[in-house]
Amino acid sequence: MAFVLLLETVTPTPWAVSFLLIALPVIAAYSLGAVLVAAATVSAVMLEGVLAGTPCCTGHNVHMLWENHHVAAYVATGLVGVLGVAPAAHRRRPRYPRQLS
Repeated sequence: MAFVLLLETVTPTPWAVSFLLIALPVIAAYSLGAVLVAAATVSAVMLEGVLAGTPCCTGHNVHMLWENHHVAAYVATGLVGVLGVAPAAHRRRPRYPRQLS
């Protein structure tokens, strides 16, 4: 998230760096549990919204918050987050060896 915030401030305004946040839930799923992946997903969607409609930092208008491409990014991030929670939950389950009778 810090990398995206840094890129957002140093790149020109028309280039939307916040779309890189779509990958955050998948990256989090490699090392975090299901609850933290879900939290990273919610955080990524919220940060996308802040970056889409914050006139002070990014120069965007508040009305840009609900433009089609931003809404598509929110939905894509949420979908990737849901798909990232499943493997994270599966990986954290304890595995017990089968006992042969």
